[in-house]
Amino acid sequence: VLLGDIFDLSLAPFDEALTSVRKFINQICEADIFDTITYVPGNHDHHMWVQVLEHEVFITSIAERTPVLNTYSRVTAPGKPWRNTFLDGLLPASATDVTFQVAYPNRVLEVAGTRIIMHHGHLCERIWRLLSLTIESILPTNTINELEAFNSPFTEFGWYGLGQAGNAGALMEKIYENAKAGKFDGIYEVIDALMDAIDRWDGRLDDGWRTDAKDWLSKRAVRKVVKSLLEKYARREEAGSAGMSEARGKTIADNDELREGVTRYLSKYVEIQDGEKFIFGHTHRHTPAQEFSINGRTVEIANTGGWVEEPGGHKPDGYLIEITDQAELRSHHIDIP
Repeated sequence: VLLGDIFDLSLAPFDEALTSVRKFINQICEADIFDTITYVPGNHDHHMWVQVLEHEVFITSIAERTPVLNTYSRVTAPGKPWRNTFLDGLLPASATDVTFQVAYPNRVLEVAGTRIIMHHGHLCERIWRLLSLTIESILPTNTINELEAFNSPFTEFGWYGLGQAGNAGALMEKIYENAKAGKFDGIYEVIDALMDAIDRWDGRLDDGWRTDAKDWLSKRAVRKVVKSLLEKYARREEAGSAGMSEARGKTIADNDELREGVTRYLSKYVEIQDGEKFIFGHTHRHTPAQEFSINGRTVEIANTGGWVEEPGGHKPDGYLIEITDQAELRSHHIDIP
């Protein structure tokens, strides 16, 4: 089970992203120890799930001249990942005995009478629930399908749209790299251009609707706020936990906000029961299986950590989590150069 961010469509162009994934999948198949690979997309490769979903419910209907569904689920049913999607093309031609399937946002297994839920982890963090949280008071999300439907647009914009926006995407990557190095000139240029546009827009409005934006929104004020945010980012970079996600580098054992997010996700959208287990990633910090109390229910939670080099040259955790036939969760360290 691959818990997401296999493709990095937030920054890498298609050719680089696909080359990396093909190499990785080939290595898995060459190991010849799995007969099934289940892919659970995360926030960086959320667009792959959108493509699979649209292909199944819309594009195929066009190609086969069949009616398009009026309503459809944005998530896979528990225990029922999808097979025979275009993602089969990731398998090498020699892997004739390997099945490739996709589940989103959860892969749910029942082992030895115990339900085990596996999820990338982004929906346990507030930023990836931003749209639903914003309108929660007037339009609450009561199901995991609604949670995905409400928040998918924001994830797509930030972690696919900007990254694949040609020169605009390159500019965003430059700003990102400069921010990691504590250089803010690039973002200031963007702020100045934005503020100039606001001034022009403000001047064209009818006097009856004039907002006088320039009176309460100045370049200096915006620069000060942005600089404060970027300096915070740079400090996180030095600590090896840079990234937009506040959960980066955190564990539920030592971070209240992440623990609250996991609790909300498991209690409201998964309805986890006593004795069940949850495996997630996203934070790039490994946590071996531990018992936690989720609304009075004792559940076991583990985090896979990360397989990529952290900012500042920090080595990745490099862990696999094995689910035994007795539903035990065992961590295995992999020495990644």
